[in-house]
Formats: sequence, structure tokens, C-alpha cells
Amino acid sequence: MLKRTTSSSRSIKPTSDTEPASSGAAAAGVGGGSSASASEAASQTGGSPDDEVATSSSDNPDLAAGLENLDIMDGQTQSEASKFKQLVAIMRKALNVKDLTGLRVSLPANLMEPVGNLEYWNYLDRPDFFAAIGESDDQLERFVSVLRWTFTKDLKFVKGKIAKPYNSILGEHFHAYCDTEPVSFTTSGEPQPHLYIDEEPSAEVLANAGLPSKAKTKRSSTPFEPSRPTSKEIYSEDTSAVVGGVASSSVSTQSGTTQSTAPTSVTTCSRGPGKARVVFLNEQTSHHPPISHFVLESRGPYGTVRCTGADQVSAKVRATFSAVSTLPSTMCSDTPGHLQFTGTALKVFPGPRNKGLFLILPDRDDEEYQITHPTAVVTGLVRASPYATISECTYITQRGGPKTSNKHYRAIISYPDEAWLSKAKFLVEGVIYSCEGDEGEEEFTKVKQVPVGRIVATFNGCWRGQIRYTLTGQEDSKLLVDMVPLLVAPKSVAPIEQQDPLETRKVWDDVSQALLRKDFSTAGKNKQALEQRQRDNAEARKKSGEVYTPRFFQPEAEGDAWGGRPTLTQEGSEAIEKEFKAEYPKPE
Repeated sequence: MLKRTTSSSRSIKPTSDTEPASSGAAAAGVGGGSSASASEAASQTGGSPDDEVATSSSDNPDLAAGLENLDIMDGQTQSEASKFKQLVAIMRKALNVKDLTGLRVSLPANLMEPVGNLEYWNYLDRPDFFAAIGESDDQLERFVSVLRWTFTKDLKFVKGKIAKPYNSILGEHFHAYCDTEPVSFTTSGEPQPHLYIDEEPSAEVLANAGLPSKAKTKRSSTPFEPSRPTSKEIYSEDTSAVVGGVASSSVSTQSGTTQSTAPTSVTTCSRGPGKARVVFLNEQTSHHPPISHFVLESRGPYGTVRCTGADQVSAKVRATFSAVSTLPSTMCSDTPGHLQFTGTALKVFPGPRNKGLFLILPDRDDEEYQITHPTAVVTGLVRASPYATISECTYITQRGGPKTSNKHYRAIISYPDEAWLSKAKFLVEGVIYSCEGDEGEEEFTKVKQVPVGRIVATFNGCWRGQIRYTLTGQEDSKLLVDMVPLLVAPKSVAPIEQQDPLETRKVWDDVSQALLRKDFSTAGKNKQALEQRQRDNAEARKKSGEVYTPRFFQPEAEGDAWGGRPTLTQEGSEAIEKEFKAEYPKPE
């Protein structure tokens, strides 16, 4: 879904009907998705890649991601007024297109980021929270840890700007790892992250969190406490040698990121006991519809934590009108009822093959947590200052686990609708409730539906700031997570000269280098040449009757048989093991 950029190169996502398929656009914690552009359709109609294309919505019923078809700006830097004009024109056209994948337009370069969708769309933002999920012997505490990671996994949306990455090509893949010290906890159970801390958050970060501009960052909401006793280390000692390594930022061909220049604590994590390595692999497995599969795995002192899923998004444009336009008259026109077009919002939601994230704890009797994606709404597009809000609900459902217990938990995370005219507050609220057997999985969809007698905890706060939870029967709340001081963790990636031809950075290197030089014309030509090669490959497969087979993941089951849990091929398993053993150089 739509994306926000941060300290590494990062951006937006979407989907279309051309050979370059990629992982879609996400906003503020919304589920990942895959996308492509409409240039193939353009070529089939004899038009240029930048021609507007009208395609049937029946060809793309999933309305796959709204901005994925936006292309590189081909020309000189524009004035702000002309950018506004262009964006208004884009959105007005989109209002008349039922299927957004049928629209091909140019995107101003200031809204682009030189990074691929697959690299952008990863769940490595806070590996320290992920690695600590299996820390406790208590089932409810583990559930709370999953809830906590659910908010931190998409930190890029909280700390960065929304922009647009490249549409991934079929077969493209991205590999990375993070070496980290898992989050520890105070005796009261509040998290204490040790790495990647922003000591002086920007005024914008504080304002979005509902805090005064001079607020100070705190590691915990309570005075320092000693760490609580942890469960036994269930990860074997002799494997720890594979888990270590040098924690480093990703070695990227991209720059121009939005990392804060404020003082930070970004201590690197050295090899040794008590450390975890978290590995990520994803691959663009389908072009039509555009879908990518991923696996995220941690091996460390609290055992193995594994998360898999399929990323796919859908999107549509929503218009806003007013009686008195806030834009110059040359930038909008009267609409029926004497209203004037003043802006649009892009609504982004999971595609039909996106069933959420499936997190498994193999060392806890394969305890599984399914985490669904909410809906994001991206606004501010007309003013070239987009930001994302979240709406509707996320559900976390626990299954499996210890055979001695028939009890499991489920959480409903509710995002209240934002007021249309006032500043967004980014609020969140929810409950954790208990279930017996299969009870409750689909029974309740709203917080207010859950019987009081089954609620074990409530939580509320700001998903860009602090979220607190209260256990039933207790008066005092505890800190679930404080997003304000958290920074996106750096990723370690193989040097580009060592990468496979279809690894993300290798694929897009020529385009990225041109964008970094602000040579937008060359960037556009390089991108179009790459996309043309993909169209040629697709045509060759069509003529020969060849069916594309993913490299690292097994093909999806058809129809309802697909449960949303991708399976690694032998080569995929080997790629994961390679990342666990890799030692990439520190970035410059």
C-alpha cells in the first residue's frame, strides 16, 4: 500500500497491467501490495509509454494500486504552481477512470524516490521488537509483543514522507538482514529498546504524536527499572555464531533520504550471545495480478520467529469538493451544483490475495498469529504534500500453540475516522479478548461488540506517538510502545557488484544513478528501456506457451485453496540460509 520514506531510500507503491510488476503502495501500516504500470497496454495500442490508456475494468477487477502507473518526470524542474496544476489534472482524470491501472501519467520528480518497491516494502523497520516476540513464557505477554510489533513494523510511515518507488519487474527479488539486540523489558513489562533511538525528534514528529514541540524523548514512560526476568534462552548456543554479524545501514545506490539530522543513538550491534539476526527475502511472483511473496525470520536468544505473507493492494481515488475553492481558478473548474474540485484522496486497501501476515513461533509449538491489514487514505496529493491516515480495523488472531491450553487471544485494532476539516489526530484504540477453541475468530468485528467478560486488555493512544494498554482488573496502564523516539533500523545488503541480475538494486541501478544526478530525462529513458525488455520477455513467453514459475516461492494455490501463507522453494530456503551466514561490509 502507500508508503512513507525514512532514513533508507523509501517510497509509495501501486499496481497496473504492464510487464513490470511490483509490490504495491502502502500507507501507514496498511498491507503491502504489488503493482505494475500501463506502458505495456500503451505499446499494444501503438501509443507511446506516456499516452493515456483506456483499459477495461474487467481486465483488472482488483483496481490494483492507484499510483503504481505514475512514471518518471521527463523534463525540467517545475514551479510549485505548475506542479499543482499537473496533480489536479491527474486526479481529475483519475476520477473518471474506474480502473486506475488504465491511466498513465507523469509524476513530478520531487514525489519519487530512487528505490524499488520490493526494497521499500519490507518489515525490517524494527527488528529488535520482532526478535523479542518469543521472549516470555506467558501466552498473553507474547500476544502483547505481537501487538507491539504490529505498530512498529511500519515505522517508515510514521517517520518519513510519502513518495513513489519503482514498479518491480517480474522475478525481481530483494534480500537483506539486520543484526540487533532484542528489546528488553522493565519489571513492569514496558519495552526498553537499546538501538536506533532519536534523542531529539523533529517538531513535525512531535506534533503528529500530539506532543508539544519541546517534548523530550524518554526511553520509558517510567523511571528506570531493572529488566524483568526473561524466559530461558531456547535458542541453541552452537547456532549463535551464525546469528551475529556487523549491524549496518543498507549499502544503497540511493540517497536523498529524509533522515533527521537531530542527535541520535544508532549504536551498531556486534556479534555475540544475546544478539539476533533478522533476515528478509521477497520476490515478485506474479505480474497479473501483481503480487509479491515474502518471508521474515529471526534467530536469536528467544528462538526462531518467522513471518510470511503475500503482498497485493487495491486502490481508488476519492474526490473532495467545496463551494469556495482554495485553489486558483485556473487550476479547477466548476462542477455540477456549482461546487469546485479541491482535492482528492487515494484509498488503499489489501488485494484479494493478500490475507495478511502470518507470524509463527516454531519453538512455541508453532503458535501462529494472523495480522490483517487496515485501509489507508492518502491525502494532500494536490498540494504535493501527501500524508497518510489509517481507517477501519486490523485483526490479530492467535492460533495453535501449547497443546495443554485450548485458550487463545484475538485483538481488534480500531482506527477512528479523522475529522474532515480539522488536523488529523492519528488515534487508535482496541481490545484483546480471550477465545476458546475456534470461538471468536469471526464473531466480533468491532470493539463495541466484544462482551466485557471476555476482554483481557484494552489499549489506546496515537499510532504516531504513544500507545498504552491496561490489563483487566488493573488500574494502572502500561506503555505498549512509544513511536516518537524510534528510528528505522539500517539494513545490510550485498554490495551491488555481488548481486544477482534480478536483485532490486542491480535491476534499477542505472535509473537510480540518473535520478540521483537529477538527470530525469536519462532516468526516464533507462526505465522505459527496462520495461520494454520485460514486455519483450512476456511476449516471448506467450508465444512459446511458457508459464512463469517463481524462483524462491512455490506457486500459489488456485482460488479459495490459497490461504495466504507462501512456501519457500529449495532455492528460497538456501537464499535464507545464505543471508544468515553472510557478512556484508559496513556501508560508507
